Amino acid sequence: MKLKSMQATFGRLDSKRLELQPGLNIISGGNESGKSTWTEFLTAMLYGVDTRARGKGVELPVRTKYDPWNGKPMAGRLELEWQGRHIALERTSELSPLGSLRAIDADTGLSVPELSDAHCGEALTGVEESVFQRSALLRQHGAFVSAAPELEKRLSGLVTAGSEDYAYGEVEGKLKKLQNALQYNQSGTIPRLRSEIEEIEKTLNESSELRRRQNNLLSELQARQAEEAELARIHSALELRERRRLRRAAADSRQRLAEAQAERQALTDACQALPDTETIESLLAQVRALKKAVQTAEMDDAIAPIEQPEEPKDNPFRAYIDLPADEIAVEDKLFAESVRQVREAELLPKPWKLTLWLVAGLLIGFLLLAGSYLYRDRLGDFVWALGGIGCLVILLTLILHVRSRKRIGQARSTAAETLRRYGSADADQLRSRAAEQRREIDAYRAAKALADAALAARKTRDDQLQQQSRTLLQTLAGHGADCSGLDDAEAWLRDGLQTHQRLESATRAERQRADQYALLKEHEGEEAPNEADPAEDLSAYDPAIIRDRLSRSRAALIPLRSEADRLAGSLEQLGDPLLLEAQKAEKQAELRRLERRYIALQLARKELGRADETLRERFAPLLCKKAGALFQQLTDGKYDRVSLDRDMRVTVHPTGSPTDRSLNYLSGGTVDQLYLALRLAICDLLLPDCPIILDDALVYYDDERLKTALQVLRDLAKQRQILLFTCTDREKRILDARA
Repeated sequence: MKLKSMQATFGRLDSKRLELQPGLNIISGGNESGKSTWTEFLTAMLYGVDTRARGKGVELPVRTKYDPWNGKPMAGRLELEWQGRHIALERTSELSPLGSLRAIDADTGLSVPELSDAHCGEALTGVEESVFQRSALLRQHGAFVSAAPELEKRLSGLVTAGSEDYAYGEVEGKLKKLQNALQYNQSGTIPRLRSEIEEIEKTLNESSELRRRQNNLLSELQARQAEEAELARIHSALELRERRRLRRAAADSRQRLAEAQAERQALTDACQALPDTETIESLLAQVRALKKAVQTAEMDDAIAPIEQPEEPKDNPFRAYIDLPADEIAVEDKLFAESVRQVREAELLPKPWKLTLWLVAGLLIGFLLLAGSYLYRDRLGDFVWALGGIGCLVILLTLILHVRSRKRIGQARSTAAETLRRYGSADADQLRSRAAEQRREIDAYRAAKALADAALAARKTRDDQLQQQSRTLLQTLAGHGADCSGLDDAEAWLRDGLQTHQRLESATRAERQRADQYALLKEHEGEEAPNEADPAEDLSAYDPAIIRDRLSRSRAALIPLRSEADRLAGSLEQLGDPLLLEAQKAEKQAELRRLERRYIALQLARKELGRADETLRERFAPLLCKKAGALFQQLTDGKYDRVSLDRDMRVTVHPTGSPTDRSLNYLSGGTVDQLYLALRLAICDLLLPDCPIILDDALVYYDDERLKTALQVLRDLAKQRQILLFTCTDREKRILDARA
């Protein structure tokens, strides 16, 4: 078999494809690049995925560890050459991971029926999966040889007559298992039979003892039953007397129940015209709360009456009392303008100052006229201009004087009127007195507003209380109450609540009497004909004592009957003594037969051991010869022989040394070379046509050992395909250098 290509959706591999060639294939890549994933994928494609496998420690099963990272189901295609045919294996995950296999001839497209899902890998490689894992698949930490039964069976079969159906360990294990099944220390069929015979003998002895105890118990049981019958007779007579007493008590209870029912019905009729208890309690709470609110309001009115403030008199701002805020703002602006006019009037010039300005203007005008007259001959036309200016100055002075006196007179008249009205002498006094008068008006307005608000609040409160009172009385009127005030309403509601409470008490009393009557009702009725008074005098008997004695007597009978039943059941369970004797004889015969078989198995194991020794003498040399030759190549002739015992323990022979050496005396690198030689030899014996897969198996080899190992692999690759996965490029460099 030769692999051509692999395409996988498996673990980190997302539809990746790997092309392979005959001979030695070196696939290099760093850690986490998918080398081990390809190895597991090839195994899964050949043998499928074991869905029953469970993880060991931190190691996950294949179906979990290699679940595709891309979220897709596992799938793969493997193309190979087998028996001269180009085969394509396709696996999909319909019901289980890689559980559906399709094998086709790539050239013809026809299916290959001999490559079924159950035996595909074994048909292609020639071995089971466990043998394939231990021989053709070499991992970095798994290159050692184990003594698995399958591997031993294949190796042993190859070195004998060519049959692969025989393995000493497997057959010897089966014989030993059969022998142990018969007897192993104190377990097995033989000890079990001996124990069963002892149990039968013990059962026979126990049956005899139980029959003796049963006879004694039956005598005691008869005496106890006679005592129980007498006590039961007396107890029945006492019960008859008690039934008569209960019959009279039942009649009295029925009468009291009828009286309670009549009282309850009368109260029920009275309550039908009343609201329910919850409504009455709610209305009563409202009436009481309203009465309390009215009393509180009356007390507040009496304790803190509301008085109106005294209106200010002789205040020029008195008109502000009834003005709104916007008009007051307008009046304030007018008053501020009046104050400003008073201030300006006070700043106007005095009359004597106006007179001085008049005299000065007239003097200047006359001087200009006089100058024009005196210099009329020398100044010429300028004199007329100067005289005109003088006349103009005189005229303007007179006009300005008249207008100033008029304006000042009006301003002072207005200011005097303002000062008189507010009773002030000047503008400063006017401002201070006006501020004081305004504060008085503002205080009055604020006090009046507070008084008006308090009166309005009390009126609103009184109106609300009256409205609530009217509403509440109307509500009560709707329930049939005729109430003129809150006191009448409270009294009516209180009486209604008491009526409901009496109804509840009557209902409870009726229920209690009904319960009492229910307990005694079964005792009502006429006396039965067989309930005549007993002839004997029962006054000497206390019913409680008789009942207690009868109870204890019956209680004493229970364990006796139980023990009698138990003894009868035990005897029945033990079985018929005659049948037990027959079973004992039968088991003793079976025991003798099994003891003879046990001796025969001992002889068979002894003879099988002798035959296996002869077989080992033929088996070991063939494997050791092939492994020794490969080991000699790998070590450049330092070791010339390899030996294995029946437990696969290995020893080597250094060239020229008189003795063999165990692995404990070898270096780690030499041990790796030895295991590689053994694996290659096993592959040559078991899988002559199967590819060999090495997954980082040479990673710990130094350069010299690696060169030698690669040369050995190149020689082997001439006859078979080898896949070498490596995390370094040393292998390629060494092969390129040799080429």
